[in-house]
Amino acid sequence: MPKLPKWLADASEQLLSKHIHPAIVTEISYIHPQLKKIQFKGDFLNAKFTAGNAIKVRINTTDYRNYTPSVFDPEKGICEAYFYLHGKGPGSEWINRLNPGDTINIMGPGGRFGYQKESKYHILFGDETSLGLHLNLKDRLNRDEKEYLSVLELDKEHQNWANTIGLNTSFILDKHLENAEQTAIQFWQHIEDLCTSHWKDCTFYLTGKESSVLAIRKKLKSNGIMGKQIQTQVYWSPGKIGL
Repeated sequence: MPKLPKWLADASEQLLSKHIHPAIVTEISYIHPQLKKIQFKGDFLNAKFTAGNAIKVRINTTDYRNYTPSVFDPEKGICEAYFYLHGKGPGSEWINRLNPGDTINIMGPGGRFGYQKESKYHILFGDETSLGLHLNLKDRLNRDEKEYLSVLELDKEHQNWANTIGLNTSFILDKHLENAEQTAIQFWQHIEDLCTSHWKDCTFYLTGKESSVLAIRKKLKSNGIMGKQIQTQVYWSPGKIGL
């Protein structure tokens, strides 16, 4: 995750001021003690957003975090995001402190990860940290009448989260913290039929735990999927300071 000396972070924000959007926390709800939904309102009219893009926020004097909104509507001035609170990093501490009426600066949105509208089929993989992304992509895919599958690896106690937030995930896998190869095998078993017949028209969006993302990417490529069809974004890795 981005970390800069305070003087450099201050200077960077001055240089990038046209891409910074002041916003206020307007609504907060807890889907679960570890899953917090926050709505921000601000002037986003000059922001260019593609489904899957991320926003960046400065959480203290030296640290930044990237989050993918579940909703980003420039015309209504609304940004919504789901935050997974595992309590193990400065990002979770910052999110826990946010209350209605607080103000923050939102940078972006942007990034190389995003919706590929040319593809007919879309296959999404992620975990608790990917819920907002999957919701955002699902809404865009439904509007464009695209076909898609959504696969999530979740801890057993979190496996009702997808339905609770309206995600209607295609498949849910048990999380294998120590065996990413098993996750990749299970993922491939669920999508093999679609890939066998339509692989040239598929785009894959892989996010979440580093070992799972890398293992699934390797599995896809070993089965003939081209690298240009696979988008990856690692959100966290065990033992590393992240969220």
